[in-house]
Amino acid sequence: MMVSMRAPISDFPAGQPTSRFTPAPAASSSTRVPAQGYGGPDPAGWLVIDHPAEVGGGCTEYGHIIREVARGDHVTAGQRVARINPDSATNGGVAPQLHLSVMPREYNPDTKVDPIPWLAGALEPPARTIFGPDISNNNGVVDLDRVKAEGFDFVWAKVSEGTSFRDTYWPRTRDWAREIGLILAGYHYLRESDPNRQADLFVDQLGDKSIPAMLDFEEGGGGIDNFWAVLHAIEARGVQVALSYIPRWYWERIGRPDLSQVPGLIQSNYVDGTGYASVLYPGNDSIGWAAYGERQPDILQFTDRGLRSSSRRRSTRPRVIGCPVASARWNTSMATSSAASCTRTLSVCLAKCNINFGSFAI
Repeated sequence: MMVSMRAPISDFPAGQPTSRFTPAPAASSSTRVPAQGYGGPDPAGWLVIDHPAEVGGGCTEYGHIIREVARGDHVTAGQRVARINPDSATNGGVAPQLHLSVMPREYNPDTKVDPIPWLAGALEPPARTIFGPDISNNNGVVDLDRVKAEGFDFVWAKVSEGTSFRDTYWPRTRDWAREIGLILAGYHYLRESDPNRQADLFVDQLGDKSIPAMLDFEEGGGGIDNFWAVLHAIEARGVQVALSYIPRWYWERIGRPDLSQVPGLIQSNYVDGTGYASVLYPGNDSIGWAAYGERQPDILQFTDRGLRSSSRRRSTRPRVIGCPVASARWNTSMATSSAASCTRTLSVCLAKCNINFGSFAI
C-alpha cells in the first residue's frame, strides 16, 4: 500500500466515527505507502493508502487524522498508521472522528463505496495498554512535552471545584495537550452546593465545549442525586460528560446506588509497592475490575506510588487506572483493559476499545 497526499476536499461523506484517542489501523496490506496529510499543518489531515492487486487493489482514505507513517512506507493490514486529530476545528467543529472512504479501483472520489461491508473480516489491531497522568493545581506546571516523550498518551486535568474554585493551570494544560496531540479530558470536583452554579463555573473555565468532561465524585460530593444534578446541568450547557470517578468506597458510603447509567465509571483499587505504571498495573483479571452498582468499571485507578520513567522520581500521590478505555490522574496512574471495538467518540462516552489505558502521577 502506498500513502499519498491529496488536494483538500471541503465536503466529506460521513465515515464510521471512532473515539479521538483511537488509533487508525490500515484496513488492508499494501506494497508501499506514500503518506501525506493536509488540513494540517502536516502531518495532520488525510492519509491515502494504495492497495496492490494481490490484496484486492483500490485505495482507502482516512480523514481528520494525524498520520504516523511516511511517504513510501510499507504497511500491513491492522497496522497503526494514524491517530484521530483531537482538534475539532479541523472537521467543522464536531467531535473528533474518523472519515474512512473506500475506492475499489484507483483514487477517484466519485467511486466511493460503503466501507462497512468492505471491512467485513478486517483484522483488529492487537490490544495494548497506554498510560497517562491526571494533574491539578497541586502539581504546578507539568511538562507535557516530557510526558509525551516518555510514551504517555493522555492527560486528565482538573478544571474546577464546587462553585468558586478555578484551577488556574487548566488553560495552559488544555492548550498544550491539544497542541502536542495528547488525549485530553477536564474534570470538575463535585461539592454539595448549587448544581447550576457548579456547571456554570466548570463550563466557563473549560473554555471549549468539545472537550469531554469528567466528574470527580468522592469526599464532600453528597449523594447520587447531586451527581446527576451536576451532570445534567453541565450537559444542558453543551458539554458531554464522558467519565465518572466514583470509587467503590464512596459508593458504599452513600448507600450503594445504581451506577448502571453513569458514563465511563472509574474505580480505584491500589496495589502495593512503588514502580512504573506499566509494571504496577495488576492486569485485566484484577479484583479491582469487579462490578459494583450494577456496573463493570470502565477504568481502574491502581496506584498512588507511580514513577516517572526518565526522572525515576516518585510522584507526591500518583494513582494508576485501568479500563476498556482508561484515564488517569497525575497524582494517579491508570490503565484500561481492551474490548472488541470502539465506535463511539469520547465526547459521547468512553467506549470499550481494543486499547488499554493506564496513567500515573508525578
